[in-house]
Amino acid sequence: MIRSFNPHFKEHLKALTLLTLLITAPVLASGEASASQARGVSGLSIFLWFAAINMLIVTVAAVMKRGAKSITAKEARHKRLEKTITFTIRNDTIEIGYLFDRTREFAEDHELPVKTVFDVCLALEEMVSYVISNGFDEGERASLQVRVDLEKDQTRFTVEYQGRTLNPLEAPKIDINLPIEDLPLEGWDIHLLRLLVDDIGYERSGEKNIFTVVKKWEVTGEGTPR
Repeated sequence: MIRSFNPHFKEHLKALTLLTLLITAPVLASGEASASQARGVSGLSIFLWFAAINMLIVTVAAVMKRGAKSITAKEARHKRLEKTITFTIRNDTIEIGYLFDRTREFAEDHELPVKTVFDVCLALEEMVSYVISNGFDEGERASLQVRVDLEKDQTRFTVEYQGRTLNPLEAPKIDINLPIEDLPLEGWDIHLLRLLVDDIGYERSGEKNIFTVVKKWEVTGEGTPR
């Protein structure tokens, strides 16, 4: 914290050093100072430097207090920020760009690191793309309720929609070791999603599909996501 406020300290030190030089320079420049004058100048210099040190101590205390208030305000702001954001979108892939941008802004407001923001947005994009591409009959119009929850060390996505049963847990896995001509043309969105996230869940409630995904963050010793 002190390092970040160094410019303030330097300005005070420059001002005090300049003041000392302005007071002592005329006597030193004359070349005719007596021993008593020299002692007086020396004493004055010592006094001024003690004053400078005292002022620096006061400045350090003031800046540290201001920094502490700034951190407290920042923490309070984070507490005020909602940890959940919800969307209602159409089952149209054109909506994915809007969803991506809003989720990115939401994550950036919480000051998540750039890589974490990208991973979160990409996982949600693949999740919604999978649902829109596979959860409805051709030409069917419907809406999806999308929820993003920022938890302690992970992001949880939930997509709810009424449509045909689409259990991502039953989606066939793609064997990427197959010859390229034998690889399927479909199913790559759920394949990529499996690689991106840490957990996938699904349940059918009446006519509603509830699809959940969890993406964990890498967390530092201080509990801050990377």
